[in-house]
Amino acid sequence: MGIPHLAATLEPYGVVRPLRDEAVVIDGPALAYHILHECRLNGYLQPSYRLLGETAIAWLDEVSRQRIDVQAIYFDGHLPLAKRRVRMERLLRSTTQIAHLRSSNPQGCPVRQLACGHEFGSADMFAKGAVASRSFADPAFLVPAVIEALKSSVQYRQRVLMVPGEADTFCARHALSNGGVVLTSDSDLLVHEVGDAEVVFFRDIQRQVDSTIMVCSYGPKRICEQLGQSPTDGLVRLAYEQKRLQHASLAQILQACSSPPLHEKEYAEFCEDYRSSDISQIPLPCGHGPLENGSLDPRLAELAIQLQSTSIATSHAHMFLPVLTEDPTRGNAWEHSTSVRQLAYSLLIGPDPTVSVLEFRRIQSATQKGRRVELDGPDLQGYAIELLAPLHKVSAIVPGHNSRFWLLACLVLDVIECQKRDKGSLAWSIFQQPAKSPAANRSRISWDTVHAVAQLQAMCYSLRLLRQALSVCSKVPANIKPLQQYLEQLPELNDFPDVDSFNDGARKLSEYNGLVVSLEQCLGSQKLRQNKTDHGINATASGVGKPANQALPTEPGHSIRRNMFDVLSLE
Repeated sequence: MGIPHLAATLEPYGVVRPLRDEAVVIDGPALAYHILHECRLNGYLQPSYRLLGETAIAWLDEVSRQRIDVQAIYFDGHLPLAKRRVRMERLLRSTTQIAHLRSSNPQGCPVRQLACGHEFGSADMFAKGAVASRSFADPAFLVPAVIEALKSSVQYRQRVLMVPGEADTFCARHALSNGGVVLTSDSDLLVHEVGDAEVVFFRDIQRQVDSTIMVCSYGPKRICEQLGQSPTDGLVRLAYEQKRLQHASLAQILQACSSPPLHEKEYAEFCEDYRSSDISQIPLPCGHGPLENGSLDPRLAELAIQLQSTSIATSHAHMFLPVLTEDPTRGNAWEHSTSVRQLAYSLLIGPDPTVSVLEFRRIQSATQKGRRVELDGPDLQGYAIELLAPLHKVSAIVPGHNSRFWLLACLVLDVIECQKRDKGSLAWSIFQQPAKSPAANRSRISWDTVHAVAQLQAMCYSLRLLRQALSVCSKVPANIKPLQQYLEQLPELNDFPDVDSFNDGARKLSEYNGLVVSLEQCLGSQKLRQNKTDHGINATASGVGKPANQALPTEPGHSIRRNMFDVLSLE
């Protein structure tokens, strides 16, 4: 997250040199966003998760050819309470961006703003400059997708570490102990105590014509000596004054550093995040706890770590769900998959009536409270069996190994959830409409289709959370294991439903004899309604739906005693 303007202030003290024959440690989230930026510089405004993953591996391969030893790639597994407001501000910004995308394009979403299938080609992974076109939103699952790709690489899977804190802090700890170079985009690394190690920002990495990789390297210890700062304090005091006097010159900042801090308590609090004595004591994940799995999604890892905290005993755990590319004039795309996540949360928490989970989705204020998801432990096994039943039925229509199985399974689960709410399923309605050919109307996609795909992505991701929650459960009940076996076949993020696969599935309905009829029979109905859509939330003037809540209401989908097939008469 960094100190505003600090890197620019210290830029004259960076040393331009080749990056070669060195050990490096990498700030994982910064790597993911750098790869996104490089894809956009190559014309991919919304790169697919597959393209992001392949580009990340190719970028690391290119760096490794310089005899660079990538020792570790750290990813956030938990962010402190102090960063919660920053997260809320980012979530609010994402909500606003999606609302602006919708209001600016009432005729349909521009195709370039949607992640579609891209093949990795001759992209320039070290391109420089500004992105030609504006993107309204970042890929919702950017960091998890990059982690998943790296975990699939034989060369890098052992280097990826999910840590119970912020990645930059663990990068600093590693550098302090081992030296070398830290690759990051976070100017906080200039402030942390890193000993003799150096810091390189991704934006300053360039590849020459002869393939030499040049960087601008910052040595905090060396810069301290050049500026006459105390080696004991490092650059902490200078960073504090930079944050306090954001538009001051370096000379003015150094002048402020020459006197005692004006606000000693504030300065002491600022220093706490950068104390070298604290950093050196931070343990790395070892063979126990929620991170031993090694492949957890960052959001589930963070929830698991929160639940281990003693301070959560009578409080709420927090789940920050990303804003999807959806139609914000409709109900939130995450709504229909709430029950699936409820099961995942309940498995993590266990039979503890004092704990609940607050979900943050689209928000309208940085101070907005989350939506409470009630956890109903006694009915867990019953609900898991109810979730398993439609998967059995879909597998009788399309084999579980078929690429369309999960697309159809998510459609069926969406229909079932809609019938609980006495609504028609938008996703099912759109899926049955004649799909346009790939060449037709490629400039825009209807907002109904965009929202339907977002709902299926939310369902698929919720099933992913459930699969991972089962993987870390100490004991999975025997009657839930069949569900776990199905979930083991869940596709990776790069194969999640998107507009292309959704339309392709709709076009190929004819390949399956009587597929629509079979699915209707699976759902226990003669005919699925198509006349009711999911306008279950009023739109505000800004195009954003009503606030999730103001007083922590219980989620509509939390009651899981009701049999899914009791209300499937859709007429």
